[in-house]
Amino acid sequence: MKPLSTLHWAAVRAARLLLVLAILAGASARAVAAPPLTRQDRSFLLTESLASRAELQFAETARLKSQDTRVKELANLLATDFAALDPQLAALAQAHGVTVPAEQRWEARHDAWQLTLVWPEFFDRYYVNLVAEDLLASIRHYKKAARSSADPDVQAFALKVLPDLEKRLDRAQHLVPIFGFGRMFGGDAQ
Repeated sequence: MKPLSTLHWAAVRAARLLLVLAILAGASARAVAAPPLTRQDRSFLLTESLASRAELQFAETARLKSQDTRVKELANLLATDFAALDPQLAALAQAHGVTVPAEQRWEARHDAWQLTLVWPEFFDRYYVNLVAEDLLASIRHYKKAARSSADPDVQAFALKVLPDLEKRLDRAQHLVPIFGFGRMFGGDAQ
């Protein structure tokens, strides 16, 4: 075997050094590109990801159970909107390391259960009031994220989604007086 020349060993050392520098540069670029989210931003992504899933489930139930075309139109709009919004929220959450649980929160499970139990003559009232309440809460979260998020991606996402949510809230609030205030017959909701 021929001994390797000094020039060869210098090239090997230089290649190793370049590899180490490239690895370090990549790690520092990732650290600079994605700073950790604040607790407020993590909470926003988690809460709104779960809310998006819940609204999609509620809209699917309303498509099946509603007896009014206006409510079915609202449910169709919301189903379309939230079906498009859910993967965007999931991708944003995943990009920032936020794990969204597969199971819904207790309140959303309770509301979904109530939608299946409510009598047909009260379904539209319950659904329209539920949607108006939920959209109002989501809009508050999106406005807060748009105003004070520390992450530019979260802030841009909130600003992009907010106008559509406000349009859907207007539509739901327009239907509330038609079907009655409050979720159930005989008074305001829980």
